Amino acid sequence: MKIIAIRHGETDINASGLLQGQQIDAPLNEKGKEQARQAAEKLPGDIDIIISSPLVRATQTARILNERFKKEAMSVDNRLLERDFGEFEGLPMNDFCVDIDDCPFENLTIYADESLTKKREININALRRYSDNVPTPGGECMHDVVARVFGFLDNVIKKYRGKNILLCTHSHVIRPIIWYFNGLPTKENEEDITTANCAFYEFEVTPEQMERVADTTDESEKHQGLLTGTLIVEFTHKDGWTYKGDWQDGYKMQGQGRFTEPTGNYYDGEWVKGVRCGYGVYMYPDGENYVGQWKDNCRHGYGKYTFVSGKVWEGEWIEDEFIMEKK
Repeated sequence: MKIIAIRHGETDINASGLLQGQQIDAPLNEKGKEQARQAAEKLPGDIDIIISSPLVRATQTARILNERFKKEAMSVDNRLLERDFGEFEGLPMNDFCVDIDDCPFENLTIYADESLTKKREININALRRYSDNVPTPGGECMHDVVARVFGFLDNVIKKYRGKNILLCTHSHVIRPIIWYFNGLPTKENEEDITTANCAFYEFEVTPEQMERVADTTDESEKHQGLLTGTLIVEFTHKDGWTYKGDWQDGYKMQGQGRFTEPTGNYYDGEWVKGVRCGYGVYMYPDGENYVGQWKDNCRHGYGKYTFVSGKVWEGEWIEDEFIMEKK
């Protein structure tokens, strides 16, 4: 059994030298598409299953690679998402800082910002290292990423025993994949790992690793869906909302699905490119609800709004405004 991990092709964000995590879902540029085509010719030919991160730069890469392998269906798995960089997202490389009290690393440069508040500068290599485990304000530290990636690999090895798996993912996910097979680094032996666009790594799964995961719980259904005719069984965002239903490349609800807010309010209905559009139900925890047509996230068309008091507005709506009562 082999696991092959490949990084996505180049995007314009990559080319601009900006940090790209989960929040910026940029597509491949022309160079990135060509990188994927070239990588497809270099990959081993005996691929059984392709699993991708749901971010569009990864799914585009996976589709181009599959032009060679011609698999009828590919999967997406949220545990292959790039690291969530929080407030560092979109910043130029080597341009990160955190409050000194939140940054315990002795080897990082201290400087004063414009407000004269002391900060520590974090270079990109420190951000990548497991031993430093640099926090990202509002995002994930490397230990968080390792936990989800190790769990994913345990599930994949157990579920697809004996198969050769191609994983299309991101640079900060590939590092934990390397550590899974080679061992976690220590501060004394950790090397900086840089992964170029469409670079790939091949690992042989040992009988000992297969035996170790035999008794682990398979949680793949919580995270996986099909890349074609996509169904994400359940997606939970770090902000607390969940979505269950049909999914398009990247962060786009498309088709039928339920979106539940942290407050408990939920919309169950039709989606077009990530917005409520078509027929759907919006329900509040107290029972107040709207059932009817939507357009661009607004009540629009014929619908019925029922208040907690029992009062009903039923008729035509335009951009969330009740216009005409049913006669």
